[in-house]
Amino acid sequence: QQSISLFFLPVSSNESTEMVVSKELEHIYKTLQALHREIITYSGDLHGLKLLQGRINEIDNLRINGVFGWKDNSPVPEGQAEVTHLLHECHRQMKFLMDQYDDVENTELDPSLLPLKRELEDALKCLNDLNHKDINEIANGLPRVQGRL
Repeated sequence: QQSISLFFLPVSSNESTEMVVSKELEHIYKTLQALHREIITYSGDLHGLKLLQGRINEIDNLRINGVFGWKDNSPVPEGQAEVTHLLHECHRQMKFLMDQYDDVENTELDPSLLPLKRELEDALKCLNDLNHKDINEIANGLPRVQGRL
């Protein structure tokens, strides 16, 4: 006897449709949903984007003979189409984001702006290295500094 769990597959940003996904695919499906949310709200750098792409590829590599959650001599778990569709959406959104980064990288920059670009990249790296507590401490100290200006 096979148990079935119900999950929602986003069709567009404003609507959802009830889809049947078997228990064997539940973890993969939930992981893909979380990745999809991360991708469509992504605002980080190219390195972070490549890490997301690696996570998607790891899930893609879970297929055995093109099937998710399949074990020898067992029936194919229900929900293959839903999981595959969501995986495809993750790949599609990832390609869109990667293309945006490629467009930016291939755009010629006025040579006089290169030092500013490097400074901004360094500042962004420093901000990415800060943890949430550090940011709050800096934000709390800003009014003291602004009062002296």
